[in-house]
Amino acid sequence: MMSEYEKALEYGLLSYELWIKNNLFDRAASELINIAVIYTDKDEFAEAIHYLQRAVTLKLKYKEDLEAGKEVIGTSEYFYNKYYFINNPNDSSLADAYINLGTAYERISNNKEASLFLEKALTIKRSIGDKYGEAAALHQIGNIFLSVDDYSTAEWYFLQIIPLLKDIGNKQLSATLYYNLGKINIFNNLLDHAKDYLKESEILFAEIEYPTGQLLVLEQRICIQLIEHNYQTVFELAEYGLQLSDSIYPETFKAEFLLLLGDAYSATYRYPDAIDNYNKSLSISRDNNFFSKETEVLQKLIKLYKKIGNLAEAFACFEQYQELKEKIHTIDSTKYMKNMQILHEVELHKTNEELAKSKITQLEMELIIRQKETEMLNQELSVKSQLMLVQMEETSKFKSEILNITKQLDKAENILRKVKMKLKESPIMQHTWESYLETFTKVHPDFYPLLLKTCPELTSMEVKICILIKSGLKSEEISQILSVSARTVENHRFHLRKKLGLSGRESLGKFLLSL
Repeated sequence: MMSEYEKALEYGLLSYELWIKNNLFDRAASELINIAVIYTDKDEFAEAIHYLQRAVTLKLKYKEDLEAGKEVIGTSEYFYNKYYFINNPNDSSLADAYINLGTAYERISNNKEASLFLEKALTIKRSIGDKYGEAAALHQIGNIFLSVDDYSTAEWYFLQIIPLLKDIGNKQLSATLYYNLGKINIFNNLLDHAKDYLKESEILFAEIEYPTGQLLVLEQRICIQLIEHNYQTVFELAEYGLQLSDSIYPETFKAEFLLLLGDAYSATYRYPDAIDNYNKSLSISRDNNFFSKETEVLQKLIKLYKKIGNLAEAFACFEQYQELKEKIHTIDSTKYMKNMQILHEVELHKTNEELAKSKITQLEMELIIRQKETEMLNQELSVKSQLMLVQMEETSKFKSEILNITKQLDKAENILRKVKMKLKESPIMQHTWESYLETFTKVHPDFYPLLLKTCPELTSMEVKICILIKSGLKSEEISQILSVSARTVENHRFHLRKKLGLSGRESLGKFLLSL
């Protein structure tokens, strides 16, 4: 039979696949976040990270497509018997994914990655004016520094939340914040401040009927009484805590309150009572695999047995302590390897996505380049065709004019003189060249100014030859168009190379094409 977690995961994945199938990427990403939360509740943080990374990728893709003006479908809202799809970057849910990522990384002791994602979330929450989200991100960052005993940095983050509390009105967050500040002030031996914070925390936990929070506060109050040597108060508060913990999470808190009772009995030289309470705490911790608490109790027993001269029991506890440390190391190593394997798969998936995206980008760039090359080729062909058309029209006109001269009723020597004069004229007349130059300039608007800027002393014939070379024509074609010999064109090309400062190995054609 499937557990509730398994059912939730199955339905979540089915929902995710349906959203993906219908190209609702933002909704699909939100479903992945829900799946990650289930894994977080199961303390399977590497799996949670895997789904959160995928969720962030989809959220960013949706936002990128939306900002690029592509047709995308975002979140839906039901209003007056109709669903409305709302398209917006949905930065808040992206920040929530970052917060969850930060939490998951923190739980596998990767504080660097945790801080990175939480800072991203904090930036987004501040930018959109989400004060509760800002406070949640600050609190989570503070918890990271608290977990590594960096109390001053943790306190700095926690104190930034206090001005936000009035606006957000969240009693659980406020109660937890005051509880953490109480712990920090106990560490700093500022006991009066600690009492004030813990009192505020206890009141808020009571208002929201959260007994777990009240028990946490009670533990810290007992710590203060131990520091102040008020042992009778410790006995009373610890006994009250044991009674209260019977109704909720009894074993978790019982182990702690029995440990605190043992500390109080040890401090008042009631060693048998101290050992009895330590052993009760040790038994509960072992039965429930509270390894850190078991380690703490064994250390206190070793110290106490040495103090009263019972070295045999001290040594026996020390052996148990060493075995437990090895067991914890093995469990931590196994868990670490499992987490690393899953995180490696996450990174591999991420790398594959990036490679695929890079390949797509490369193909898109190649397509753009080919399109531009095709466009340039079409333009060149258009210019060349235009030039050939001009040449054909001008040649036809030129032949017609020669024919008309030969048909004139005049002396033969006069007709011959007129034909010779006409033959000296270029087939490309001034007005025709200007027409072609106009067409050429539309395709290469910067060429003529750049050419003159590079070499202002070019002659009009040299400019024409440069333009025709730029148009892709060879020397023989140029000579026909300009009614000069191919040798004359080659001479002009030689002088052009000198004027443009080209070496013997540099191509005039390539140089002009580059302008």
